[in-house]
Amino acid sequence: MKKLIKAIAPQILILSIMLVLNALSWVSILPSSTEISRDLTTIISKHGLPFVILSSFLENFAGIGAYFPGSLALLASMMLTAGNPNQAMLTYFAVLVPAIGANIASYGLGRMTGRRNQEASKRSSKLLILWYIGTYWHPQLAGITAMASGAESVPFLRYLGSFLPISLGWSVLWALFLYNAGGIIDMPKLLIPISYIYIICWLLWDVWRMMRKSVLSSQKLH
Repeated sequence: MKKLIKAIAPQILILSIMLVLNALSWVSILPSSTEISRDLTTIISKHGLPFVILSSFLENFAGIGAYFPGSLALLASMMLTAGNPNQAMLTYFAVLVPAIGANIASYGLGRMTGRRNQEASKRSSKLLILWYIGTYWHPQLAGITAMASGAESVPFLRYLGSFLPISLGWSVLWALFLYNAGGIIDMPKLLIPISYIYIICWLLWDVWRMMRKSVLSSQKLH
């Protein structure tokens, strides 16, 4: 049982963060995601880059992004730079650098709470890259993937070398789209349940692996 609890500790931690934040929002102790998104967009339009930096970090940190809807405000800040390439580049890096920092911090949290997985270094690089391509297109999913990578003991340099170019690629695509199209895609309500499904699938996967390992160990003893 202790091994199972250790295996699913990262998922329990991140689910607890998400549930507590959303529960406090539901009982009006914290503002709702809709209120935060509206107010944050106004604050960023008035006060600029410091709040862009803060929003980007919180949105990309594992668990917090499921409550904190920074993506809409960040997309709005990029949209407002249309026709001003210098401001667009400055805003782009104000979003990108904190996002990378939040991903690395989430990875570190995963390493602290996860178990040591000796098989992590043997995992296929192609599968790792496909995993990152499929989740790094949005900060909420990216934060969870970063934490999962740390919990799964993916070596840090391998994690950095795999996620960084993919994250940069997605960020450039989003920045170019918003700079040229000047439109926002509103997806938070869809992505919140997807985030929960993603974590629960990760939890069930770890439970299945632990049970399978236990069965195989029992068979060897007999």
